[in-house]
Amino acid sequence: MPDVHLNQSIDLFINRVNLGEMEKATCFAYINEINRLVKRWFFHMPHDGFKSPYLHKRGTERDPLAFEYPVSSEFQLCFRYLDFDHLFRQRRVDFNEDIFMYLYRRINTI
Repeated sequence: MPDVHLNQSIDLFINRVNLGEMEKATCFAYINEINRLVKRWFFHMPHDGFKSPYLHKRGTERDPLAFEYPVSSEFQLCFRYLDFDHLFRQRRVDFNEDIFMYLYRRINTI
């Protein structure tokens, strides 16, 4: 997360996949900062059904799936769509791809 001072905010935060490739505690720390700093839009593309194939140290909780993210109730889900780029990446349909696009809007913009 960039060094953002407490009196600053972010209008739009975009993340493509890598939050879901972090260890759970690290991912949740980022989501907590997103909840705190993002004042309008949060767009992310997480794994939705399968854990990331990247390995982590033994004894750490693996990367969370989209439904596990602690997104604040101050955000409203605008849409959730399958990411066709990942689905057809190998020039064939890969039903093991489970990357979805999520767009959230903060309900009460400050």
